[in-house]
Amino acid sequence: MVNLEGIGLKERGIGEFEGLARLTDKFITHRRLFSDTQSVIPEVARVLEEDAQKIREKLLKQYTDLSIAASFESDKKVYDEARLAIVAEYFKSHLNFHWDVLSPELFQLERTERFPVNSNRGNFITASIPLFCSAGWGETGVLEKKYNLPPPAERPWEKNTLEVETSIPPVSKSAKEQARKFYAECARIYASGLEHPILGQGLLGLEAEWKREDGDLTCIEPENYTNPHLFNLGLFWIPKSEELHLRANIIDKDPLLIGFVHKTPYLVAQWDVHGEEPYQHYLKEYTESKAKE
Repeated sequence: MVNLEGIGLKERGIGEFEGLARLTDKFITHRRLFSDTQSVIPEVARVLEEDAQKIREKLLKQYTDLSIAASFESDKKVYDEARLAIVAEYFKSHLNFHWDVLSPELFQLERTERFPVNSNRGNFITASIPLFCSAGWGETGVLEKKYNLPPPAERPWEKNTLEVETSIPPVSKSAKEQARKFYAECARIYASGLEHPILGQGLLGLEAEWKREDGDLTCIEPENYTNPHLFNLGLFWIPKSEELHLRANIIDKDPLLIGFVHKTPYLVAQWDVHGEEPYQHYLKEYTESKAKE
């Protein structure tokens, strides 16, 4: 049995580890509005899109008001944080039609295990390490990590290091297709946002400068444009016990493909490696708002 530690496990009804699919399902905070396998009544889709458009218009007004106000303040940190939150919501108003939104708390979970310190003497220590290993999109090969473990209470002078060697899971064909769709949608939203004179400058990583002339506000466009990466993909999986050199039960190594847009994680794809159980169970209690599929 794998012991989990983290925020909100009890509230979500999570006890022992029952599989990554169930775990992930309980960490969904907003379920996608449209399903890949079910058709949506056109009238329902139209109403949902109209509601989303009203939200976007409200967000754009808030962003513009904050940008103007920030131009007259020396300390822009509070305004910057507020504007970043608005940009995240702007993307979410588009992306949550097709992808579930996950709680960042999922990636803060830890696993508690007994680690053999010296198998000849039969010494063990109990420690917690992050549940997931992760890699960037396109990375392959073997991931090597090290964790410094706390010393046993009876031998506080000992220094123990846990070395992890885990192969990065292969990406399935369907996951690659989902990755392409996710990037395409993010790029479309990004391009659409650039058309807005104020939000567009924010998306480019620019601070709009303002001045008053004859009582009117005039926006001064910066000279140099930069284009930061607003969205990216990451691969997350739970290493097998033998890859951690633990004496514990083997955990299924099914991976998750997560899209991050302004720190908001989206479940882009999940698939099965080596025939372990498929991904459809463990996120429900982390759902803050559910939409009917």
